[in-house]
Amino acid sequence: MLIQEKNKHSIIHNNLGFKISSPVSETVCFIKWSTIETIIFSPNTHYENSAQWIVYLNKPAQYSLNQNAWWLNKISFFLKNKKYKKLRMRDDMNKDFYEFPEIIERYLNKKEEINYYEDNRKGELVSKKITIKGDKTITEEYWKPKRSNELPWKMLYDRYNRTVEEIYKRDGSI
Repeated sequence: MLIQEKNKHSIIHNNLGFKISSPVSETVCFIKWSTIETIIFSPNTHYENSAQWIVYLNKPAQYSLNQNAWWLNKISFFLKNKKYKKLRMRDDMNKDFYEFPEIIERYLNKKEEINYYEDNRKGELVSKKITIKGDKTITEEYWKPKRSNELPWKMLYDRYNRTVEEIYKRDGSI
């Protein structure tokens, strides 16, 4: 899904926490630093075509509606379940997606460096074909999928120093 830059969510932060502003739904989601338990990075996978940050909270985030919101957004705001303690932020929906680790490092202790460009779907390169047409170069690569038992997720932050495996076992999924 291709989303225009003006419609993407933006992240604004301060000493109390950070807020995610959504221009389309005209809502703001505020998360206090003290409510964050875990932040996990989920890369592009076979079944999900966008990378995401998964934020686990010990209290639900605080949602608010813009003052002059469109009538349909007002209705959907009151129908929305605001009690979730897990928040997902996708790279194709957020302007500040790749700056999020720097924001976290400023206020919380970051656990590990994350390589965004590593493609977990690629295993072994089967063939590569390069075609030059005029001033264009077309590269076609065919990859044998990577078969691995290791979990694809990376831990950015955990308040209790748990691992991704421990979170996965506790919840049954990420």
